[in-house]
Formats: sequence, C-alpha cells, structure tokens
Amino acid sequence: MSKFEHQMFSDSYGDNVFYCVNKEKYPEIQAREIAEYELEAKVKLLPFEWYVRHRAGVDEDSEPRVGWWLEMIHHPRSCPVWTFER
Repeated sequence: MSKFEHQMFSDSYGDNVFYCVNKEKYPEIQAREIAEYELEAKVKLLPFEWYVRHRAGVDEDSEPRVGWWLEMIHHPRSCPVWTFER
C-alpha cells in the first residue's frame, strides 16, 4: 500500500487545481469531504480516477524534482487516487 495520503496538484499555469486522495485508504465519501474542505468548495465535487507516483521528474521551471506526480495513466507502482477538480 502506498504512503501517499492526499495532496493538492496544479498544472504548470495554475489554471487547473486538483486535489487527490488515496483510493486505497479512503472511501469515496470521506475523500470527497477531505477535498471539499481543502479546496473550500461551495458545491459538491465529483471524483474521477487518476494515479499518483513517487518519482523523479522535471517541474514547470525545468528544474529536476523528486516527489509525487499526478498521472492519468496507470504505471507500475502507481497509486490510484480519487481526483477532484476545482
């Protein structure tokens, strides 16, 4: 089981903000409550499934970084997450 709990992600421009909650540890109802609180949502959020993976990569400033990366495609060692968009 992944060590990932929950975290906010955004695209390189900051236009899209996503809050992800580990699908293996939290049921959908609890994940929604966490995301709505963290995103200060005024409406009910609907989840979709993406994945996070801890790996090395290059961030939006072209700097090398090791950390959690949000991905739409499942890879080995990926963790499924409930993903909520603000």
